Amino acid sequence: MVWFIIVLYDKFICISLTKLLESLLCVYLHCFIDIEATRSLGIVEDHHHTIKLYFGTF
Repeated sequence: MVWFIIVLYDKFICISLTKLLESLLCVYLHCFIDIEATRSLGIVEDHHHTIKLYFGTF
């Protein structure tokens, strides 16, 4: 009976860690997509961590 409880507990920990890792990966990918979208719109971040428009030359 104790073995069953340990295996069940271990399975719940594994599922929880898997969901945590999936959540962290999802957050990372959303941040990456936001950065790429911001860069493609011509918005750049300067060294003072403020966002400004960059129009460039046409």
